[in-house]
Amino acid sequence: MSLIDEFFRRMREENDGLLSPYEGFEKADDTPQTPKQTRDHLFAKGLLIFAGSYGLISAFLSQFEFTYNYLAVIIVLFVISMILSFIHYKTWIFNISYPAIFVFFTASLIQVRTLANSGFQAVVNVINETYSSHFLMQFTRESTEMIEDRYLTITVLAIFLGFFFAILINLTMFYSMNVHELFNLTFWPLLIGIYIGKYPSVPSLILLIFAYIFSYILKCGGHYHFIDRHYTPEMEVEKHRYGYTFITEKRRKKLEKKKKKHPEEAADPDEPTIIYHLSDSKNITQTAGFSVLIATLAAIILALTVPASERASLKSSGLKAKSDEYVKIFVQNGLYALFNRYEGTGGMSNGMLGGVGSIRPDYEPDLKVTFVPYGYETVYLKGYTGFRYTGDSWEASGLTSAAALDKSYLGLTEGKTLHSMMDAGATPSMHATMLIENLDAATNNMYVPYYIEELPARTYLSDQLVTKGAFALNSVATMEYVPYSQSLSDIPKREKKSFADYRSVSENSMMKEYEKYVYENYLTLPMNFAEDTKAMREEIGVGKNAAEQMSLIYRYFVANYEYTLSPGATPWNKDYVTYFLLEQKKGFCAHFATAGTLLLRSYGIPARYCEGYIITPTAIAERAEVTDYNYDEFFQGENVLASANRNVLSVEVTDGEAHAWVEVYIDGYGWIPYDPTVPSMDAETTNYSDFLSAFSSLLSADPDTTANDTPTAVDAVNSFLSEIHLTDSPILYVFLLASLAIVCFPYMRKAFYLWKEKRARDRDYAEDRFASTISYRYRKLLKTLKKKRPDYNGTLPEELAIFLHIPDDIIFDIQKSLYGKEDLNKNHADELLSYLRDKEKHLLG
Repeated sequence: MSLIDEFFRRMREENDGLLSPYEGFEKADDTPQTPKQTRDHLFAKGLLIFAGSYGLISAFLSQFEFTYNYLAVIIVLFVISMILSFIHYKTWIFNISYPAIFVFFTASLIQVRTLANSGFQAVVNVINETYSSHFLMQFTRESTEMIEDRYLTITVLAIFLGFFFAILINLTMFYSMNVHELFNLTFWPLLIGIYIGKYPSVPSLILLIFAYIFSYILKCGGHYHFIDRHYTPEMEVEKHRYGYTFITEKRRKKLEKKKKKHPEEAADPDEPTIIYHLSDSKNITQTAGFSVLIATLAAIILALTVPASERASLKSSGLKAKSDEYVKIFVQNGLYALFNRYEGTGGMSNGMLGGVGSIRPDYEPDLKVTFVPYGYETVYLKGYTGFRYTGDSWEASGLTSAAALDKSYLGLTEGKTLHSMMDAGATPSMHATMLIENLDAATNNMYVPYYIEELPARTYLSDQLVTKGAFALNSVATMEYVPYSQSLSDIPKREKKSFADYRSVSENSMMKEYEKYVYENYLTLPMNFAEDTKAMREEIGVGKNAAEQMSLIYRYFVANYEYTLSPGATPWNKDYVTYFLLEQKKGFCAHFATAGTLLLRSYGIPARYCEGYIITPTAIAERAEVTDYNYDEFFQGENVLASANRNVLSVEVTDGEAHAWVEVYIDGYGWIPYDPTVPSMDAETTNYSDFLSAFSSLLSADPDTTANDTPTAVDAVNSFLSEIHLTDSPILYVFLLASLAIVCFPYMRKAFYLWKEKRARDRDYAEDRFASTISYRYRKLLKTLKKKRPDYNGTLPEELAIFLHIPDDIIFDIQKSLYGKEDLNKNHADELLSYLRDKEKHLLG
């Protein structure tokens, strides 16, 4: 019988559990294995090792269009593969050869390490360049190639990598023929190219698919075991930890002596066995040819789908867009940048910076804010103020007299000054009330809008931070504040002396003292920052005042930096802000706020780092709910939105809306918010006119009829499925289906055999042959009993009768049906089947 015939026979036959292909030992044929059969067997496995190792190397290099000496690599790897296979010809040859191969491999690699290392660096550089081009990245890491001749270095690298994988495949396949391990070794490295639409050449695919099919047929046919050519059927075998060995005369005597001393260690005579098959040249050739044919057809089909797959790789939507972020981090910053040194899951970090590689908000509500919107601007709720930059964090003010001054100041002066300016008509008059409920935000911070005139009721300030206070969960703070509008106010452009007219003598005296403190403490810079950013600051330029400088920095950020929630962690030996400004050039709000703060300081403008939450116009338009509160009790003064409607809104603010920004000190006035974070290119942009219509619709809605459009679980699933475009990538589709088939195959096979057996029983029953049905029902009863009573070890009907108290006549009928040549009549058989079924139901309870 040929290997292919044996393969399909093994696929068809029903395994009843008494014969396992992984236990015991039995030879299939009575003839010893000849030297030719041994050589054929070893040559087939050598061919398999070569197909796997060279197939992987050539496939990977073809993805990135490397050129190398193909003939030299093929010859060397073929010879190596055959050597690795034929050293199994004799045990003593194997014992000597494997250490020698290891020494040879190591010594050779040391001799040409410069060539191999340069080849590896060349591969890394080409992959980085390809990925950078694919993602339109402006820069990437570059490794140094000591030898510029890539044709030579790639050839040497291909030989040594092929040698290495040949050893691994030999260890994996020779004795166990583990197809899953072969697939894992040779397929996953190819995903580096497949991810961006770079696919292996057709010859490489043929080699790899051939290796998978050939090994699978050998595995299922049982022809992968290597049998010593001096084996004879009379020789005994010994099972041990690593497999089986033949028992020589010397070994047999030793075992007999041991058995006399320790008879309890005798082998189990009922131990299952394995069948070792012999294969001649015809069978091996037939199987190899069949595998090549199937592999060629499969490779051609896959190659025809490449154009569509390349187009699909250019799309970055849904799940792929998320993975693209991490891929770009790895290409630019290496493996280390993918790991966080502390968890960043959204919300505030209280000044912690350098350890975060990405932010993963859960978008659950942290605050619930009830207020009246007064413009098309973002509302800032400050919770933390950074005083001193440490290189990887912002520290709050310590317990010093300066901190006490900061604490007493607290931004109250700005609110009072702004209120006086509004009363004098210098800026539009507004006064408002805001309710802030803590749903899940940090309880050690108080979140305040710009600007409050007095502290919220039932709160206190800590001794460590201006805005740090106690804010218990589910508690509500009432804020009386004077809204600050950047678009309606010209505060940054006013002269310093103009603000003194709106304050009392005592307040001006305190402002003078505070201003001195500000210039002594909020212009400090990390060592070498000014020197490191000198060229950058020359590009940014110098503004005439604080407002112009803020605008210049923001424009520079927009032109040269990218916003992302997954920029990668700052390396241990790098400063957070200089690494962001000079190398990383992408980040989230904390990066831009830190950089903006220090750049402003470098221009002589006092600035500090702030964290808190923001309420964006989009959040108001999409999530706000109209409340029953009275508008006049929550807002007095000019409101550009009042013409649309007069309602008090309630908005849930999520951890995804936690934010960092800058506060800039305006001489004579105080601190104003400044947000240097650039807009995200991935985020959905909001059209201004669309926003106005959505906002107007919201304000005019009847509180009793406002719909709750919370997405359902079905919507979430549909959204998830809509993001997966398997049909756009046929190669990915084929591999996913193949993987699914491999996983499901054992279950499908079992289900097929069960169905086939049932069909045969039904046919026999219809033709008045009841033995198979009674046997099936008896085996089910026995299986149920062993499951319910693990202490029962019997298998014979008479043993079952004693245990279950079955009458003798029933046992006689079962024995007659199982072992007799004559069948029961239909009525008798139906009664017996009914009895066995009832017994099984009784056991199941």
